[in-house]
Parts: sequence; C-alpha cells; structure tokens
Amino acid sequence: MIWVVSDPVFDQHLEGIFHMESRKRTRALASILANEPFSDRVIPVQPRAATEQELAWVHLPEYIEKIAQTSGKTLIYLDPDTQTTPQSYAVARLAAGSVFSLIDAVYNDPLHRSGIACIRPRAIHAEPDRAMGFCLFNTWPWARRIFSTGMGRTDSDRGYGYSSWQRHPESLL
Repeated sequence: MIWVVSDPVFDQHLEGIFHMESRKRTRALASILANEPFSDRVIPVQPRAATEQELAWVHLPEYIEKIAQTSGKTLIYLDPDTQTTPQSYAVARLAAGSVFSLIDAVYNDPLHRSGIACIRPRAIHAEPDRAMGFCLFNTWPWARRIFSTGMGRTDSDRGYGYSSWQRHPESLL
C-alpha cells in the first residue's frame, strides 16, 4: 500500500501558459496510479493548504508575503525558471500542506511507509527567501528532518533549497 496525494486543482498552477514543468507530469503519474497494478494499492491523502505558520518553518515571512501578493495576477516572473499565474499562490499553499499531510500519514502508519505527492508546483527547490527551480515553497527540509529521526529512508530529488537548511538546521522548527 502507498499513500498518495493528488488533485486536479494542482493543474491551476501556470494554467494557460507553456512551461517545462507542466501538468502533464502530475496527470501522467496520477493516471499510472489509478490503473492496475497500482489502483488497489493506493491510500488517498486529502489535500490541504499549508498555514502561514507551517510555511514559516522554512521561509521568511517577507518571502511568504511576496508570493501571496502574486495572487490573482496574470503572470509574474520570480526568476527565469519560476513564474506564477492567478491561482499559483493558493495552489502552492495547497501543495505544501498536502506534503505535510502525506508526511503525517506515512509517519503515523507503521504498516505503510511509502508515499507519493502528485503536486505542483513542486516544493523542493525554493530557498528561504526566494523562489527557485519552478518551486514557490520548499517542504523538503522539514520532511527530511522528520524522516531522518530514524523513521526510514527518503528517496527524492532534495532540490537546491535543501542546502540552505542543511547548513543551518536550527532554523527548522
């Protein structure tokens, strides 16, 4: 059995523009998981938005506010790789919160220690004070800290943003 968080609402990030990190990735993964041999092994995780307090575990308040101010705006370039569209802030909060829910599910279920987050925008590359690598928020440092407490191994692209927290782990939680 595997915990899976997925929702069509994640398609609203960068909706209507061409971007390398497209909804095709999450749709393809969700399609694979919805069919045999995986469909009877999926335990769904309900998506939820991260609170500002949760985002502040890994991001500066000024940065969170900067991303919040992109809400409703047609197209904002945060860096050459990372843009937002009108729903990106809300969807990014949903993606980050969904990762936290997935972590909770995996951490609290001793029989099912695997999970997949079919989310966008991804939540692994952003730095504490800036977007990076298509990512608006970063949940990887927090997840890594939880899983490195002896629970098990993580297999993930840990992203560029992880290096900031690896140098300063006291900034987490």
